Amino acid sequence: MLREYCPSCQMLQNMNMSCFESIENEKEDCKVKVTVKNYQCAICHSFVKSEETKEPAK
Repeated sequence: MLREYCPSCQMLQNMNMSCFESIENEKEDCKVKVTVKNYQCAICHSFVKSEETKEPAK
């Protein structure tokens, strides 16, 4: 499990991760798969960080 610094708890805590995927049109004939990972503190459930990745859609 990922551990990050929680600004609300002010200490290292385990994180809960939620992942969302979508297909978006970047250009006329180019589609990309966007994956967004959101991390929240497992103790107080406050938002800690978000990571977004893009890759060509198949």
